[in-house]
Amino acid sequence: MNPFYLAILCILFLVFIEKPANAEDETRRIAVLILATDEDNHELADNLTEVLIAAIAEHTSANIIGKEEFQSILQRQDEASIECIESLTCLGRVGVQLGLREVIAGTINQSDEGYRFHLGRTDIASGELINRVFREIRGDLSVLLEAVREATPILFEERQEIGELHVTSSVDGS
Repeated sequence: MNPFYLAILCILFLVFIEKPANAEDETRRIAVLILATDEDNHELADNLTEVLIAAIAEHTSANIIGKEEFQSILQRQDEASIECIESLTCLGRVGVQLGLREVIAGTINQSDEGYRFHLGRTDIASGELINRVFREIRGDLSVLLEAVREATPILFEERQEIGELHVTSSVDGS
């Protein structure tokens, strides 16, 4: 069996061991999808979506909606979905139709040296980007798999807002 698929099965197994019990999480719906930026990586994107879903399930007991259900609302495939995840208006429309609170979406691209991926977590009601992750990975699929798993908790971290500093002073003799 391909080690990549074996790793996916192991992750899915771990997901079902124990989830946090939170009543609000259980009614919340989150769409999760990773899309390929080129024709050659659609299967890779689909497999990484499953890995991401498993990793997200470790952080929430929310109802997770996959790529197929998201795309069924658009009635199109990956190209239209990429345009949609870049548009708050489109995300809002799909979010309303599916009853979503959030969308966690991203893209994957393979290069000569490895992979690049981007993930963003967006709140549908406010249109706010809650958190995002971008990684350039040098290595094979196992390195990519681990990078996606390690990036997932960052999406759930509390975002640090940039503060302002106001200084007031009085100078003697002015």
